[in-house]
Amino acid sequence: MDERLLMQTLEQAGGVFLRVGGFFMAMPLFSGPAVPVRVRLMLALAVTWMILPVVPPAGMALLGPEGVLVAIEQILLGVAMGMVLQVLFQAVLMAGQTIATAMGLGFAVTVDPVNGVSEVVLGQYFQLVASLLFLALDGHLAVIGLVAESFRLLPVGLGNLPPDRLETLLRWSAHLFSGAIQLALPAPAALMMVNLILGVTTRAAPALNLFAVGFPVSLSVGLLAVMWTLPVMARLFEPWLEAALMTLRRLIGLEG
Repeated sequence: MDERLLMQTLEQAGGVFLRVGGFFMAMPLFSGPAVPVRVRLMLALAVTWMILPVVPPAGMALLGPEGVLVAIEQILLGVAMGMVLQVLFQAVLMAGQTIATAMGLGFAVTVDPVNGVSEVVLGQYFQLVASLLFLALDGHLAVIGLVAESFRLLPVGLGNLPPDRLETLLRWSAHLFSGAIQLALPAPAALMMVNLILGVTTRAAPALNLFAVGFPVSLSVGLLAVMWTLPVMARLFEPWLEAALMTLRRLIGLEG
């Protein structure tokens, strides 16, 4: 009897760990190469240990014939929950890239330590500000709470990833573009006006060196636009985070 109870506990902990581990694989701030795999593993184990006492019994055994399918579904469910937040941060990164390209800083590229790829410096700066806002708003605590709540609504077992939940994730992915445009639109609009003025000036004074004058002017206006955009970003990020948490609740079935 003790051996059976031990196996049930291990299977329960394994199912919880797979979902939590999949979540940390895709969650921003933790999914990039800047966070070592060992650190992510320890975080997943710590969260699993904290929420394991309140997790209901598993719907089926992980060591049974369908255990592989159960394990894959738990990982996919955790990754889907992490991707909801990934869309939010990638929208901020895309907004920074759009502004950098419009102001002539698209060539200023360096390796992003968070994502492990080369990104525009201004986009990395916007993503860093978004990360600080996320932590300041206790978004990480709210998300971990929803991960724990997901085990009550979607216990470990098969059939917890229906197509309508995946459709919720696909609809949320549209915010990657709408959020980026909403945040970045004022800066390209101002820079477009600068380019129109420079074009008219060049037609009126053909001897004017457009490259010698246009780039400093565009860069100066772009930096001013970034200064104006950051306060707007601080106001927009909170409702975006609330929308992301609402999408997570719909994904786990907490709200319809």
